[in-house]
Order: sequence, then structure tokens, then C-alpha cells
Amino acid sequence: EMDWKIVCLDVTDPIAQDVDDVEDLYRYFPGLLHATFSWFRTYKVPDGKALNVFAFREQVQPKEYALEIVDECHHSWRKLVDGVITDKNHNVLNTTLTDSKFCIPMEEAQAIVQKVQSSVPAAKPVLSKNSSLADLTAIPPPVFESTTADLMGLKPMMTIKRFCTD
Repeated sequence: EMDWKIVCLDVTDPIAQDVDDVEDLYRYFPGLLHATFSWFRTYKVPDGKALNVFAFREQVQPKEYALEIVDECHHSWRKLVDGVITDKNHNVLNTTLTDSKFCIPMEEAQAIVQKVQSSVPAAKPVLSKNSSLADLTAIPPPVFESTTADLMGLKPMMTIKRFCTD
């Protein structure tokens, strides 16, 4: 399964005018790409999964290649939201793509959400590997009980693995 990652820099960042392609990342952010590969290689290991393997012999591809991938993915997404292709697992009703034939009024979307919410029994929130920081606000802190003397006094540690980007 291909899971593309695109390295981006905010255009308002003061250094953005000097960073144009991969070579500039090595010059202005030494160690960043190595640390990024290291994190993506190992972040699933605590869940018992194998190390991730990367394409292209772990070489970051140049900007032009990244732009081709973004364009290709955009065209695939556009075909989906325009109804050119369909998938039983994807409902493309939306309230923001005004040029889409699947755009519906906000009130209709709210009615759909309320109908689904009322048909699903309320569940106690569970912390999972896909939880975000927002999820942590609804989950009570864990209770750690130990009767083993050598564990007394150790403080529990919670690791947040979710890699969040805007």
C-alpha cells in the first residue's frame, strides 16, 4: 500500500524564500529528513507491527515529482467527488464543494448526522492508536492499580503517537 508523504514549508516562514527543493532541506534543516524517516519507520513498532519500508531506496524525491503526485491524487479525488468513479465505502455528500452535484445544504447534512447519531447507541470513548489530542479531552485519565511492591511509586506514562499536521 502506497502512503505518500509530502514535505512542506509554510510560505510565510522567513526561510521559505530560500528553500525550493530537497537539497535546500539538507542545507537549512540538517537532520530533519533523517529524523522524519526514522520516525515513520518505527512509529508502529510499539503496536507490534513491523518496521515500515520506504520506496525509492529511502531517497526523498524532488519537488517536481512531488507535484506530479499531488496532481495525480487531486485528479483521483476530483473523479470521486464528481461521481465519475464511485466506491461503496465513500459517500461524497458535502456542504463545501459548491460546484459538486453532491453538495447539499447545511441543514440537510445536519439532519443526516442527527439521524445517524440517534440510531447509534452511545459508546464510552476509547483511546486507540488513531486517537488525537482532541480525543483525550473526553477520556478520563487511566486508573493504575498495582499490588506489586516493586511497582509502587512508579508513575504511569502515556505516549501520544499521533503525528498531526495541518
